[in-house]
Amino acid sequence: LLGAGTADARGLTTGFADPLLKAFGERDGDAVFRVARGAGARVVRVPVVWGNVAWGSPAQATDPNDRVYHWDEVDDRVARISAAGLEPLLSVYGTPNFARLRGGTPHASDLAAFMTAIARRYDGSSRPRVRRFQLWNEPNLKDYMDQGDAPAQYREMLRAAYPAVHGVHEDNLLVAGGLAPFAGPDKRYGEHPLPWMRAALSEPAPFDVWSMHPYTSGPPAGRAVVRGDASIGDLATVRSILRRTGHADAQLWATEFSWDSSPPDPFGVPVREHARWVAEGLYRMWRHGVSLVVWFQLRDNPKGTFEWGQTFQSGLYFRTTDRYADEKAKPALRAFRFPFVALPARGGVDLWGRTPDSAAGRVVVERRAGRRWRRVVTLRADRDGIFRRRLRGRRGTFRARTGGTASQPFAARRTRPRFVNPFGGEALPPD
Repeated sequence: LLGAGTADARGLTTGFADPLLKAFGERDGDAVFRVARGAGARVVRVPVVWGNVAWGSPAQATDPNDRVYHWDEVDDRVARISAAGLEPLLSVYGTPNFARLRGGTPHASDLAAFMTAIARRYDGSSRPRVRRFQLWNEPNLKDYMDQGDAPAQYREMLRAAYPAVHGVHEDNLLVAGGLAPFAGPDKRYGEHPLPWMRAALSEPAPFDVWSMHPYTSGPPAGRAVVRGDASIGDLATVRSILRRTGHADAQLWATEFSWDSSPPDPFGVPVREHARWVAEGLYRMWRHGVSLVVWFQLRDNPKGTFEWGQTFQSGLYFRTTDRYADEKAKPALRAFRFPFVALPARGGVDLWGRTPDSAAGRVVVERRAGRRWRRVVTLRADRDGIFRRRLRGRRGTFRARTGGTASQPFAARRTRPRFVNPFGGEALPPD
């Protein structure tokens, strides 16, 4: 048995996009966050549209109790998520008219006041505490910001938001970026994320976490098809940009990520391969320094009359019934809850995994022998539940087991290359 080399002491937290978003058509609201917790999640990313909270220009903008603020929906979501033992990540975007500078860009002073108000609303004094605040969704896309001088404007937004959220609680986190992976043909949808990031960080800008949405058009090690776009294989470049711009200590998160599966989407990843890609995708992102991955989404969208590409079939559960108690899980659910890989490496196989509860403990790695599983090695997961080892000269199919829970089996072979649009619905690349 060979050591797998040194690595930063870093865990891997997983989460979901808010399953109760209206677009998802969820019909089991009573069970959904309990199910998310059972899938190994610890975080739920909740979109907060500023204009839906602030129905007008507030007289006291930093006071969350100003009469123009309407927090009911956010209050409900924060309460439900916290009651399930999960942590909310509030993603703020959508400038109201009274605060609009141009395009989708807000006045810095209005933004600072709102970020103060939302941090005060959830400061833990009378409602559950929220520590994670994300500034904007995919600001490199035209749908969210005018792209004329968006990187410079976004830098000013960070300078306004950072002292606002930290002024309420010093240990709050401001999450920056959240960049979309693809600009589209001829930059139809916006700007390529890597040059956009370089431009935004070309001058000082404060944040605690940088986030990407590294959707990948094929297996998890893949890079983006078009230069300047960013998939999993391009996260090393993201890390390099952070180092060169003075943000080497910033955390790196993936606050939106998934692949559609087949079934139900005939253009998605076949469900058995889908499970392998989920486990390996989590591992590859962890190797690139990602410490939080938010999966999009818990259950498939209802298709209805839409084309496959217009809905997401990336859930860890199918959509065949109303109640999760009666719902069919995809193999990817087990891979997400208990990620484990066995990848060929020089002289052997690299084993990596994370326990379902992200806790330290004993993990047995087994190899399939006919119809039986035989123990190969016993490992100790660290305090974050991470375990890893290089196994000399072994091939075959492996699984990890801790307590009475086993991971999805993982064949020690190179993952087969194939092009798959991560959003399904078509056989053409996104660029």
